[in-house]
Amino acid sequence: MAWIGSARQNDEILALTEADQRHLCELGWKTSAVLLPPDCYLNHSCDPNGKIRCVSV
Repeated sequence: MAWIGSARQNDEILALTEADQRHLCELGWKTSAVLLPPDCYLNHSCDPNGKIRCVSV
């Protein structure tokens, strides 16, 4: 799966729309990605249905 979305600093999260805030993926301590379909439908749980590897922003 190719990553398509936008990286944001975590201090910018509150300025995002409510929909974008629901589709965040942590990239690092200070950076998160707003995921777009189909990426935003990944299961974010202790038993995930997919994993991200080799993320370059």
